[in-house]
Amino acid sequence: MHYPSYYLLLDIIIWNVLFFSIVWRVIKCHIRNLPITYKEKNVYRIYFLFFVLFAVFAFHTGDFRHYYEGVNEIYKFKAYSHMEEVYNWLVFLVKGNYYLWRLIVWSLFFILLYLTLKRMGTDNYLSLLFFVGMLLPSSVEGRYSLGMMILVYGFVLFLTSKGFRKILSCAIIIVSFFFHKSIILILLLIPLSFVKITKKRLVLMLLLFPVVLSLFNSAITSVFSQVGIWTSLIDEGARKAYFDNETEMGSSFGLRILWSFWYIVYIALLLFLVIRNMKNERKVYLFAMISLSFFICYASFVLYASVLDNYTVSRRYFMLMPYPLIPIVSLYLKENFISTASFKWMLFTFFVWQNYYMLLQMYYFS
Repeated sequence: MHYPSYYLLLDIIIWNVLFFSIVWRVIKCHIRNLPITYKEKNVYRIYFLFFVLFAVFAFHTGDFRHYYEGVNEIYKFKAYSHMEEVYNWLVFLVKGNYYLWRLIVWSLFFILLYLTLKRMGTDNYLSLLFFVGMLLPSSVEGRYSLGMMILVYGFVLFLTSKGFRKILSCAIIIVSFFFHKSIILILLLIPLSFVKITKKRLVLMLLLFPVVLSLFNSAITSVFSQVGIWTSLIDEGARKAYFDNETEMGSSFGLRILWSFWYIVYIALLLFLVIRNMKNERKVYLFAMISLSFFICYASFVLYASVLDNYTVSRRYFMLMPYPLIPIVSLYLKENFISTASFKWMLFTFFVWQNYYMLLQMYYFS
């Protein structure tokens, strides 16, 4: 699939328009303490429609082209790809219409984001600002984001409901695996999310990192290789595309700097929430979301340092780390945060990072 470079430039312009318009809404509604009118609530919802359109025409992502070729190949040759069954089924449902396929996939993603924020009571412009600034361009890259969003919604529902809804939420969490295989690791980490991060536990987990890494390496070499778990989860075609093609791009100097910088930003946000949670007694669903994010971050570093020796694998999990934080981050900010220098630095960081990221994507895929 070939398209002009200005298509990618258009994505960058659209992101900037969305970003700065939400900044204005944050200033208008939060700094000036203006009431959220019915009109403002409708504007808030309209942003989600623009997010969907941004996702449907996400020319800045490498997977946009790969998915286009994959969808056409599936429908033309009636053959199933390395994608999960639900995506293959959807291809036939839309009769190979790639843009309709994307519309359905990312409409579901943003509906779940909307419901998650509403469930947590953080359906405000500040939450949207964190999402657009941290995740929007990367969240429309691949289907892993939908799998993670399903898991986060199910987890929020589990933490905030009782009775039948709690059973339903467990089913939603399990279903997330069928939307992306990489979610299997997050599912294994969910029980750990109920371990509240304290200063002693934080230090202990850092000290135990070499032990955890050694145990993981032993499991990879002695168990996974014999049983063939890795092979059963990812077929040869997917493994080659994931480890060869993406790793080649991910190992480039420009993207290495980019991701290293963004790792620092993610970890800084995570530690900020961990510390704020230590100082104040919070409800269980808040520290559980923070703990889940922490253990995803911890696991990504284990993967990075492991015998897998693949930068792309660890980066993928690291990109999933902020998802549990977006619904709760605004609850941990002081009322005067928006008028501080930290807020201005945050905006500057978001602006530089996302434009640099999309410009690099334009360079690699134009």
